[in-house]
Amino acid sequence: MEKRTEDLVDATLRSWDEAFDGVSSASKRTRNTPRSADPLPIYQDREAFEERLGTFDTATYFAKPISLSPIVCAAFGWRNTDNDILQSGDSTLCIDFQPGLSSEARDQLVEQYYGKIVSETDLPFRNFAKRWTRAMSKCKLETTQSLIVEGSSAESVGKDISRMLSDKTAMTDVYVPPYLLPLSEEFIKLDDHTADGSQTKLIVEEDSLKIQQYLHSNSGGAQFEVRLPATVLNFCASLDPELDVDELLRQRKGDKLPYLLSTFGWSVDHVTSAEDDGIIVKCNVCNARARLAKAVSSQPQWKRRKADSDAHLRLIESHRVHCPYACGFSFGPGRKTELTGWQKVITCLIKS
Repeated sequence: MEKRTEDLVDATLRSWDEAFDGVSSASKRTRNTPRSADPLPIYQDREAFEERLGTFDTATYFAKPISLSPIVCAAFGWRNTDNDILQSGDSTLCIDFQPGLSSEARDQLVEQYYGKIVSETDLPFRNFAKRWTRAMSKCKLETTQSLIVEGSSAESVGKDISRMLSDKTAMTDVYVPPYLLPLSEEFIKLDDHTADGSQTKLIVEEDSLKIQQYLHSNSGGAQFEVRLPATVLNFCASLDPELDVDELLRQRKGDKLPYLLSTFGWSVDHVTSAEDDGIIVKCNVCNARARLAKAVSSQPQWKRRKADSDAHLRLIESHRVHCPYACGFSFGPGRKTELTGWQKVITCLIKS
């Protein structure tokens, strides 16, 4: 299965080659394969992106619109260096919204800030950011209806992207902004253009088996608990009133819990060791962390109450507010995807 997943990821990235300035190095990188000897352009370097994204802290950069999210800013070359302060090379911006702004004034300010993020970033990113901003203004955003009814391939979508960039023609529906695809494997999981959702299914299953293996090796047989939100059940019912979510989960390989964690973008944080009353999990996109609590904790009740109120894992709410799993993707001020990331994954999982 690992090989099949690598092939899917490889095919997806390969389909965007022409769109990404004709650079093919990104398509040669698959899951768990070493970095190519040829250096990537800085705006496609995954490690550099993750380093920039890691500078955005909830204490110093918060309550920003999705079009100015840490993911967008980091992808376009910015770091968060102080309260509301962004820096890229010699450029510095203050992204601040005064209380009491009208919605119209706030929208205008968002437009101005976004324009500066694109035009005042360090030179290696500037043309890249400007080009993709123009391209995204023409994107048709994927909807629930188009996702369920229409089936296309990553190859055809990539060709449409390339044609649009060169000929300014219309393109097919998209979900993940294409410039983000080389920067995280999680984005590949969300960029499924198969008719049966097979790409997302394989990646979710592969990641869930890794989680399962870790839990079996490090939890001492303990049972963990995580609740499926009513929001998820309602969404599934809206797609298919006859769908039995529990039955869907039972049909998958491996245990139910790891599959749920993988579906909603969570993995075990291998940096933080297992605790007496749980294991720390993290989101590989927004870097949020939460505690996966044991079903029966050995700690005193007062400690359990405090821990539960502080950091108990909630499949959706524990993500940071700008995380694509929680809110979807931005295609510029005032434009975002209809589906959140977890909705996109589930829609792919229930396809047959």
